[in-house]
Amino acid sequence: MQINILGQETQTVIEIHNIVKTINDTIEIKEKISSILQKNPNEQIILDFIDTFVIPSALIGILQKFILADKAKISITARESQLYELFDNLHLLDQLNVTKINKQEV
Repeated sequence: MQINILGQETQTVIEIHNIVKTINDTIEIKEKISSILQKNPNEQIILDFIDTFVIPSALIGILQKFILADKAKISITARESQLYELFDNLHLLDQLNVTKINKQEV
């Protein structure tokens, strides 16, 4: 897994490349989000999953906490159909603000 952070004027994009495999990967993503929110609790964060077709349930739980309990402004873009369908099958598209981006659109 590789993470790139792209700070922009009105939002921060966290690009996550390849598969989130380990608990350490999940913790790294959590720490990146926490760091951004500590600096600016109102920051709009976009998690852009690139070449990722599945994510661990622990990461889904962490994202739910950030969005639902902490009221963080986080949205998710899924570039792989399998990842989007996973969120859809779990009925999390609206809850986690998930959108699909086709690879051709990028």
